[in-house]
Amino acid sequence: LSGHTGGMKTRLAWRIARDAFDHDKTIRAFTAWSWQSEYQDAAGEFKAEEWMEAVCWEDLVFVDDIGKLAWTENATSAFFEMIERRTSNGRKVLFTSNHTRATVGEIAGSKQNSGVSASEPLTRRLKDFCKGYLVTGPKTPLGEPPARTTPLVRKMAAEREYQRVM
Repeated sequence: LSGHTGGMKTRLAWRIARDAFDHDKTIRAFTAWSWQSEYQDAAGEFKAEEWMEAVCWEDLVFVDDIGKLAWTENATSAFFEMIERRTSNGRKVLFTSNHTRATVGEIAGSKQNSGVSASEPLTRRLKDFCKGYLVTGPKTPLGEPPARTTPLVRKMAAEREYQRVM
């Protein structure tokens, strides 16, 4: 789900996650900060592989606001690995970002050990394996309820299309 700040991406994503939970699906949710923090904690305890396996076998992984914070090279590599493993095994990933599918790979813009940016492969995988929705909700001050619901939210709720994410 992509769109501008305040466009209700996170609220919509949590509704999708809640629906999955209501249908007995397991969910692992992260913010941009908690993704890096949890990965670094696991790596610091020499349990990165165990942590990654647990994340990759959840029914749904939700990462909120990717691209919002600058991740370390290792956290970015772990995100790429998670996307690779989950898509290889037909597992679902839900994420929100202010970036579009075409630019979200820029979160991996730093040069890896080979001197090559991971941005292209990540962007390609996200384009190939993710269905993108542009959320164009109203910009409202924090804490204020939105004045209206976006057409996408109405459409997804009416058709229950969001169940396809599961």
